[in-house]
Formats: sequence, C-alpha cells, structure tokens
Amino acid sequence: MKYKKILMAFFLSGTTLSVFSQEVGSFDILGIKLGMTREQAEAAIKLQIPNAKIESTEFYRESAGISKSLAKIKFIYKNIDSENSWISLSFLPISGKIFSISRQEKTGGRYKPETWTAFETLQKAFDKKYGAPTFTSRFGTPPAYYIVFDKNGQPTKAEPCMGVVIGSALLRQNDDRCGIELGYKWHQGEDRKFLGFADSFEVALNDYTAVNAEIKQITLKATEVQKQQRDQGSKNTAPKL
Repeated sequence: MKYKKILMAFFLSGTTLSVFSQEVGSFDILGIKLGMTREQAEAAIKLQIPNAKIESTEFYRESAGISKSLAKIKFIYKNIDSENSWISLSFLPISGKIFSISRQEKTGGRYKPETWTAFETLQKAFDKKYGAPTFTSRFGTPPAYYIVFDKNGQPTKAEPCMGVVIGSALLRQNDDRCGIELGYKWHQGEDRKFLGFADSFEVALNDYTAVNAEIKQITLKATEVQKQQRDQGSKNTAPKL
C-alpha cells in the first residue's frame, strides 16, 4: 500500500487540475511544460527525478533556415523496482523551446504483478491531473486516450493528429487544424492472470501549432538565405577570356 501511495504521488507530480479543468497551458509531464527552455526542463527533472541521467542527444543539421541546434534529449531513470523508465524532450530549432514531451514509465517490476497498477487507478490519476479524455482510440486493448485542443486552444472531440502511436511530434508541417494534444496509454503486464493491471504506461504532450509556426519561420529564413545567395552570385564578374 505504501508503494502505491508513492507511485500515485509520482504520477501526479507537478500541476494538479480538477477533473473538469482542461486549461491546456497548465498541462505538464513531471513538471515540464511545452514552451520551456532546456534549462527550465532540466531544473524540473532534477527536482522530480534526481536519479535521471541523459541517455542520448540529437541535433538539427545546419541547413538553409536552420543552424545546428539541439533537437532532442532523452533522460533515463530507474523506478522503485529498478526498472528503466525514460522521458524525452524535443526542441524547436529557432526558438529552442520544447514542443514535444514523451514519457514511458514502468509502474512496477516486470515479473512482480503485485507491484502493477490497476487500469482503473491509472485512469483516475490521469483524469484528476488532466481532465477527462476527449477522444478514445478504436484500436488496442486497452485503447489509447487523448485530450485534443484545436489551434485556438479550445477542447475538441476531433480525431487527434498524434495518430494511434503515442509519441513525440516531428518537425514537419501538420494539418492546420492541429493544436496541442495529450495522449496516453497503459500496457497490460505479461502475466495474464492479472488482467486489468498495467506494468507500464506511456504519455506524450505535443504542440502542433508551435511546430507549424516554426516551419513557416524556417521557410521564410530559407527563402531569404537562398535569395541572398542568388544576389551574391549575380554580382560575380565574369573572368577575362
């Protein structure tokens, strides 16, 4: 019982919202919010999961409109049963702000069903923190759940842009209707004698509006760079023949 209390406190770390509150600007995962800088996110991680370590980093390659900059950081950490969990942060290339947060958490020991968490308990925890889902996937057992906001920040029952796979958004143009989305799903433990109990869950928070705005800026900068290159080329004098 003590373990479950610790686990639920860990699930709900950060801002706690009422069941009926869906203020998208307040959404966080382990205290990390969309739009944070790397420094702000690392401070939140140090506070929430002190044993977290950087497992990998990725960078954007320099190109027209984009300078070499941080693209993604993945942190790995261990839970009470020494199972590896992770959280990944994706950054916009120009602003350097977070546009995607994804996390996979082991809720107990892989071969210790007594440490797993009931689906119902997880649903109550997510409802308490984020509010009720606006969309439920037709696929999977258990299915994936989503809270979807349109580009104006209003909750909608529309199908999520995230798709059936819970995960990080990519730096690419998305449908103009896409806004901020939270998706989550838990995974049944391997021991089928404990149906309805999860040994892990995954959750992702993505800002597709920020991605689309960044893509427009990148396109404008790339066009400007290409124009400067053309202008520079036209000023070159022909060699003497």
